[in-house]
Amino acid sequence: MSFKEDVTFSFEATSDRALDDYYVAEPIPGVRILKMAMVYGANSSGKSNLLKAFSFLWEFFNRIPTEKERSTRFIPFMFDKTKNDPGSFELIFIVEKVKYKYCLEISEDTVLEEILYYYPGIQPAVVFDRRFDTEKEMSIVKFGPKLQIRQLKQFSLRRLRICLS
Repeated sequence: MSFKEDVTFSFEATSDRALDDYYVAEPIPGVRILKMAMVYGANSSGKSNLLKAFSFLWEFFNRIPTEKERSTRFIPFMFDKTKNDPGSFELIFIVEKVKYKYCLEISEDTVLEEILYYYPGIQPAVVFDRRFDTEKEMSIVKFGPKLQIRQLKQFSLRRLRICLS
């Protein structure tokens, strides 16, 4: 909506150790994240649109379209010629001591790319990689070669659970 350039919203804690017991968690050794964050700024600076971006992602994860032609509900940056360009999201998160990276590239009507990585060690491994094939007008989904079906069933993204059911 109002974000043309990359915006980072990070929960990474600084090196300051004051009040760590109250405000900092260490889900993985050496990774310090904040338990909470605040967003503040001038009127019309994008605070509400940041929350709408998170709301969009939540809805995207939890809404499975029943028709191919259905809109993605993505609202692009509308203030210049880039309004027809796709948008992208990147989330890095930790679940049960495992780090994940989720990447999404999306237009108003198509999911162009959707990838979920996990970090079993230092190097990332692919959980799934979904890309839109413009010639065939369909998404192609590939699962990571390091994963076995029983491991895939453990992931909690609703889309992945439905694919494996």
